[in-house]
Amino acid sequence: KMVNFINETSKQTFTLLEDILLWAKTQSGELQFKPEKINLGQICDPIIQSMELIASGKDISINHSPFNDVYVLGDKNMLSTIARNLISNAIKFTNHGS
Repeated sequence: KMVNFINETSKQTFTLLEDILLWAKTQSGELQFKPEKINLGQICDPIIQSMELIASGKDISINHSPFNDVYVLGDKNMLSTIARNLISNAIKFTNHGS
C-alpha cells in the first residue's frame, strides 16, 4: 500500500512539475493557446482517479458526476492544469474524514 502511495505521489509530483513548466512557457510566450472542442470527462476523470489515493490517505471521498457529454472550447493542456490544481487544492484544504 505504501509503495503504491509513493508511486502515485511521484507521478503527481512529476505532473505538477510539467504543469509549472507549461505555465512558464505560456508566460514567456513560447506556448500558444490552441482552443479545441474538448470532452470534459476525458480531462477530469483520469485526474480524479489519480488523486483518489491521496484523498483516501486523508479519509476523504471524491464524489463527482460523470462529464461524458459535456464539451468545452479551450486548450487541453491548460484545462488539465486548471482541473488538477482545483482538485488538488480541494483535497489539500478539506478536513480529514470529510
